[in-house]
Amino acid sequence: MSWSLDWFAAEKLARSGAQIRRVSWTDHWLVFQSPLWMYTTAAGSRVAATTDFGGDEFNARDWTDQPYGADVCGATPGYNTTPITYGSWTTAPIFTPPPPPGFPSS
Repeated sequence: MSWSLDWFAAEKLARSGAQIRRVSWTDHWLVFQSPLWMYTTAAGSRVAATTDFGGDEFNARDWTDQPYGADVCGATPGYNTTPITYGSWTTAPIFTPPPPPGFPSS
């Protein structure tokens, strides 16, 4: 289980079968079911809408595959272990916010 991931690392996890969410999302997940992204809550699933996912999610570094009540301090790793993977549309880095306080950056 991982946390403090950028979108590209989280997307890779989702495409391998993991449910992903941002740390602040305590009531829903994104699940990739080829070729669709599903928005999943306790009440059920539906196809993700553009209003569910925006630019902030692409730039966030707080993606995780951990459950809502997980002990993030006990998670491994507590930071990204691989460099950011850039999209095929650019070779330029994407500027992202720093990791959560108290954890090293990579």
